[in-house]
Amino acid sequence: MNKRYIGTRIVVATLTSENEYLRHEGVNVEGREDRDGYCVTSADGGETWVSKQQFEATHREITETEKELLNEINAKPCHK
Repeated sequence: MNKRYIGTRIVVATLTSENEYLRHEGVNVEGREDRDGYCVTSADGGETWVSKQQFEATHREITETEKELLNEINAKPCHK
């Protein structure tokens, strides 16, 4: 039986056009149509480009309260 899951992750995103991202990756973008989007970096250091429409439909900026919680969690060592 298939199960459905909801996943969450915290990423860092920088507004970056697709062509700007591709140029950074060494791709020749001459004559290529450009799109707005985000360069997204995940916690493991992986980096990708996501269209603005797709990113904004699936992500929101974290709140100040959430930032404070993350700081508390990151500051506490794990004890077994």
